[in-house]
Amino acid sequence: MKIRTFPRPPRGNPVTKPGAVEPVIPQISALDWDRSMMRRRKKDSSLKRRSETLLRTIAVGLVAVFGLICVVYIGLTRDRSASAAVWRDPNSELFTPREQAVTPLSEDQALELVKKVLAARSAAELADIVRLRDISASEAVQFLTELEQKRGKVSRLDWIGNMDANGIQIEAVEIYFENETSRSLRALLTPDQRSVWQVDLAALSAACSKPWEKVVSEPKIQADLRVFIAHDNYYNGRFLSEREWAAYTLVSPDSDNTLIGYCQRGSETQRVLDASLKSSRAIRAIVRVRKNDPTPTRLCEIISFLAEDWILTDAVFDERQTDGASKGSVEP
Repeated sequence: MKIRTFPRPPRGNPVTKPGAVEPVIPQISALDWDRSMMRRRKKDSSLKRRSETLLRTIAVGLVAVFGLICVVYIGLTRDRSASAAVWRDPNSELFTPREQAVTPLSEDQALELVKKVLAARSAAELADIVRLRDISASEAVQFLTELEQKRGKVSRLDWIGNMDANGIQIEAVEIYFENETSRSLRALLTPDQRSVWQVDLAALSAACSKPWEKVVSEPKIQADLRVFIAHDNYYNGRFLSEREWAAYTLVSPDSDNTLIGYCQRGSETQRVLDASLKSSRAIRAIVRVRKNDPTPTRLCEIISFLAEDWILTDAVFDERQTDGASKGSVEP
């Protein structure tokens, strides 16, 4: 039996047959480079579009904010101009500030002056440090002597500072007591004609021309009272007409008994009272009241507003507004 053999292929590179198509081997490195370049270009283009969009958004936002600010500013300016041209508060001239003619006291000086007054027990000790208007020297000494017995020892003094009223300079110090049931007192300091600062004793003691309980209980009486005033809505007796009268509560700092005071609507007194109560629920003031009823009653007529706060001056406050004297200086 004859065994058939096949020749081995020649060693080396394979031999391509005539007419055969040679396979194309792709260049892998070049292809990868082209794709990476395309991806990089797309990424750069996307980042560029995002940056442009962000810049446009910021620019539009800034323009909008600037426009809003301009609109608000123009609107507020127009409102101010219209308000000033159309309407003026008729009470704007009620409280005319006075120039600081006397150098104000420092906190330490004000506290020291009040301490001296509280420690005084004779008229000689009160000389030049207190203002005795609407109160006598003996009444002032009596008040200071009985103060600790009635209210307890002083626990501290708090400096309030400037509280100008009635066209005069006023500095205030609040006095607190160890007895928690005792209400605090307010010392009002004002300079005299020699520019010497003094404590007003009538204001400190809330002095009235007649005792409060007597004014409450007697049927026919007239008095000047240092009181707290607030609006009221009680109308009775000869003050029954709300169209004719304006009602106010009058409260004494030393009594639980109150008075209801009335003044004519449209009067200067009512205008001043309402202007004073415009920004406060209650104010301190000196008023002149009168009772004409034949029987005891808590109802009285307010016939004059004498002073803002509790320092009395030479000029009646509501008359000063009427005759224009408020534009000038008023000596305490």
